[in-house]
Amino acid sequence: MQINISVLLDLLKSMVKIPSFSRQETFVADMMETWLKEHGLPPHRKGNNLWLDSADVSEAGEPGAGQKPVI
Repeated sequence: MQINISVLLDLLKSMVKIPSFSRQETFVADMMETWLKEHGLPPHRKGNNLWLDSADVSEAGEPGAGQKPVI
């Protein structure tokens, strides 16, 4: 997946417009979660923490496990 740089700049602009102090990032996390889902990147969430799984990492945490190089 490739995302245009202007799309990422718009995302950054949206993020910095949202007031968020330490431990009060719920609105930013909500916005990011929505953005990720809209772009086909289903995140995991715990509180205000978001993360994505990578196809290049096995469940054991080994990079590239089960993946063949793409040239």
